[in-house]
Amino acid sequence: MNEKQLRPNLIFETVTGSNSYGTATAESDLDTRGIVLSPKTHVFGMERFDQFDGFKGDDKVWYELRFAFNLMANNNPNMIDFLYTSRKNWLHTTPVWEKVVANRDLFLSKKAKFTYSGYAVAQLRRIKSHRGWLFNPVEEPKRKAFGLPENSKNIPKEQMKAIIAIEPRFIESEVREEAMQEMKYATARKEWHSYDNWKKNRNPKRAKLEAKCGYDSKHASHLIRLMRMGKEILSEGKVIVDRTGIDADYLLDIRQGNVDWKDIIEEVKRVDIELEELYKTSTLPRSSDRKKINDLAIEIYEEFFNGKN
Repeated sequence: MNEKQLRPNLIFETVTGSNSYGTATAESDLDTRGIVLSPKTHVFGMERFDQFDGFKGDDKVWYELRFAFNLMANNNPNMIDFLYTSRKNWLHTTPVWEKVVANRDLFLSKKAKFTYSGYAVAQLRRIKSHRGWLFNPVEEPKRKAFGLPENSKNIPKEQMKAIIAIEPRFIESEVREEAMQEMKYATARKEWHSYDNWKKNRNPKRAKLEAKCGYDSKHASHLIRLMRMGKEILSEGKVIVDRTGIDADYLLDIRQGNVDWKDIIEEVKRVDIELEELYKTSTLPRSSDRKKINDLAIEIYEEFFNGKN
């Protein structure tokens, strides 16, 4: 598939990311995402495609409708945004997309509690890992520190595991101990590689800001936004993508490193407790109405192939 083939099938395109949240800065990229319909060859034939990102120099992705619907039905935060993003950010729309938006509430469910907090927890884990590296830089491990010969070849991981799994009575203790030390060395080396890649590939401005506030402020801003949006979904049954006039200023303060790390953690704990309670009281269904979503996809494709769109 290529852009020329797909463009006639584009039913929706919008600005996404920080520009859609109202939290963009002068350094923010312009991200755009779209929804396309598959041609007949990729609906009835053997070929399939889920997304297309082969755009030269653009931070742009187009998702196939059914693939997008499945992610939306799972309350994937990035995909649910499509359904509720502000019209001022729409770059292209069609009657087909208007029909999708008219049925967008079919996709929301209590599953949002787990997907939004799940994404947030992943962000928090990443922040804590980087924060640990920031205050405790990782030194490149040496074999000598693990009691291993400097010039010997590393034992393959699977071989080490096999040696350790052998019952002690069937193997010399020295051999088993060496395999265990090799495993420890391999783990330490993996950690150092992760640290080294992070250190080398960090955006200089972002690294400077991280050094100032002691945490990855961009990830922290996403973390708080995700948790608050999850809370709004459970309590209000809607997704508020544009944070302007709500908490955009606070999220920008976090992103600029003006909020203390302890305050971030306290906010995470507070909203997490609220999410637990809201999950019990929310009037949303436990899962999305997949039958109606499936019927909607069929209706859209039938009309598309019959030339009614």
